Amino acid sequence: NCMAARFPVLLPRPPSGNRAAMQFVGTLKPRASYTLKDVPAAAFIEAMSEHLKRKGTVTVPEWAEYAKTSCAQELAPLDEDWMFVRMAALVRKVYLYPYIGVGTLARMFGGAKKRGHNPLKFQRASRKVIRYALAELAKLGLIEVVEDHDEHDALVVGGRVLTSAGRRDCDLISREVGKKIAEAASAAAAAAAEDEEDEEDDAEEAAAAAEEDDE
Repeated sequence: NCMAARFPVLLPRPPSGNRAAMQFVGTLKPRASYTLKDVPAAAFIEAMSEHLKRKGTVTVPEWAEYAKTSCAQELAPLDEDWMFVRMAALVRKVYLYPYIGVGTLARMFGGAKKRGHNPLKFQRASRKVIRYALAELAKLGLIEVVEDHDEHDALVVGGRVLTSAGRRDCDLISREVGKKIAEAASAAAAAAAEDEEDEEDDAEEAAAAAEEDDE
């Protein structure tokens, strides 16, 4: 099944703390290394958010308890560590789209706003939250602002890019996540093969017993 090969299966596991974590059983083939583009986005974001939280140098503002990530949302995030999750998601976007800006990120993280009986309307994500998260990532030395000018000193391109330290962290975390998914997939495949063998043995025993009863 080509669809099963492209998309991993998500199995819920008991929540750790106040976060409902997910266990990923994918179909990644075992290999020496994995990149960020090889692993599922949710798996990388979860691992990256835990990495940022373990650093202990990220300052979560007081307003994070009440702020919404977008005006399209009705409530503030229920996850107490949502700021780390948003920062991890921003790191992934900057990795995939160098020289990205706050406006583009706000559109990427936006969503449809419910307006009662009126049609849904797209709303961008909170740019204050994005700017704060990017500033914290810059303090950690994971991203930086880059501006390229032409010979007439006119701005050609500018935005956020990953630093060498940020790219190194992304590659290390992606490698760890990819290996865990590949190991889980191999274990699931081995267990499925054992179950099939057991079913075949049971079917053969049942067929043999039926033949003996007929005789």
